[in-house]
Amino acid sequence: MFIHKLFSDFVVPNVLNNITEIGLVRASILQYGTLETFPYEKDDIVVVIPKGHPLSKKDTPVEIEAFHGIPLAISFDISDTVYTVFDQHDSI
Repeated sequence: MFIHKLFSDFVVPNVLNNITEIGLVRASILQYGTLETFPYEKDDIVVVIPKGHPLSKKDTPVEIEAFHGIPLAISFDISDTVYTVFDQHDSI
């Protein structure tokens, strides 16, 4: 998996500009019309995806394995949590 580790302000623009397919950020982000968010592991972290992305159509929680092979942007402030969760699921 290729992970872009960025400052929080750059994660959403990476997804908006198709640099990465998915982003993980704190839940307090501004809402953008072309993006959706849903909870990830901890309540204050959300997954940011383009509207209409296949993951947004799931009726059940998204498993961490769904991120395998997808370019991902994460912010520095949550990177330890993300790496810990991925390590627990052997997803990196």
